[in-house]
Amino acid sequence: MENARSTLMAYFQWNTDHPDEEPKRLYSEFPKYFTWNAQTRTWRPRKKGQAIGRINHVNPMAGEKFYLRLLLTVERGAKSYKALYEHEGVCYPTYRTACVARGLVDDDREWIHCFDEAISFSTGTSLRILFLTALKNRGIADPSTIWERYNTSFCDDLL
Repeated sequence: MENARSTLMAYFQWNTDHPDEEPKRLYSEFPKYFTWNAQTRTWRPRKKGQAIGRINHVNPMAGEKFYLRLLLTVERGAKSYKALYEHEGVCYPTYRTACVARGLVDDDREWIHCFDEAISFSTGTSLRILFLTALKNRGIADPSTIWERYNTSFCDDLL
């Protein structure tokens, strides 16, 4: 299993093994100060020179992978995947909700306002189309909350 350790897992391990080290670094900053030893699959402090770190691009349509990457760009000194779910003492169920809690992506206040207005003049069919369009375009941060709040209106024209 040790041979399968990725640079990210080794980054987590470094932060776990060196909890008091300051400053805490982002995953993308790590190569500037550390070198990757492919044989031991560990990070070692850089003795000379510099390097630019990068994280591969992830399309927002990739869902949780996108939000994991986003968290890695702002969370300094992360110690595990699980630690990325946590913010201010709360453990969120998904990376997306953790991003919303950190203010990295919008929450659904605008959608709630939109549906509150739309239910007064739209049919269930129109509301369903609006909901599905928002889902397709990944505009809603927490679809289950929107569904629970408006499902009666979404289905008011169904038997």
